Amino acid sequence: MARCLWENFDIGIKFAVALLLFSVNIRTIVKLAKNALIAFGFGGVTIGRTFEEGWKVAGMLTGTYIGGSLNLAAVGTALKTSAPIFVATSAADCLLFAIYTSITIQLPPYMKNGDLDLYTTKREVAKLQMYLLKNLLQKYPHLAFP
Repeated sequence: MARCLWENFDIGIKFAVALLLFSVNIRTIVKLAKNALIAFGFGGVTIGRTFEEGWKVAGMLTGTYIGGSLNLAAVGTALKTSAPIFVATSAADCLLFAIYTSITIQLPPYMKNGDLDLYTTKREVAKLQMYLLKNLLQKYPHLAFP
């Protein structure tokens, strides 16, 4: 019974991915993400050739880029990465994510609004955040803390 369900699930996933890919406009994606793809490729090649297990680190970082730290751990386990490299890569990922997040949280008040060419104040950002949170909790009340 379980094997039959798993085979159907496997076929269903493959079919769903194929249907999703039919709706993708590759030219638009490449055009919009050209610089990111170049940087991603350059970083992967650079890391992959730096040391013996570099290709594993590049794969782990690709996993974290696609699906977060759980994917980093899954790819590292699947590639049988040595423990010191695994821990160092995970720590570097967490550290860089913390730095990146702290910078991006602080940036919005200082960014220009493209349509109005005005600077957004911290008060306006806080109002927008509260408005979004309020609407989110109204739409999904089960997300609220008890």
